[in-house]
Amino acid sequence: MRGKLIYLVLMMAVAGPITATAKDVCSDASMTAEIQPYATEARNAVGICPTAKAMIKLMKKSIAMIDRCKHMSDLMVLRADYVQQLKAAQQQANGSCS
Repeated sequence: MRGKLIYLVLMMAVAGPITATAKDVCSDASMTAEIQPYATEARNAVGICPTAKAMIKLMKKSIAMIDRCKHMSDLMVLRADYVQQLKAAQQQANGSCS
């Protein structure tokens, strides 16, 4: 799960932003800015429970962003994988967080 998280963080942070208006919530720039705090929290989490909780927030936000931009087929391809990562993080949290 940590490897996929790192990939997601790098993908969102390094993606070349597209010039867009402030209203274009599906642009690379807008999505990167929106997801960055969640990705940073997940990247900086220490311990199984904090990492799982941060991953849950990150995946929920990522899925919500994808759902908001359903017209972008390249994002929709990622949705199923993110749902699986969310379920894995929830199982991890259930098993490790008191």
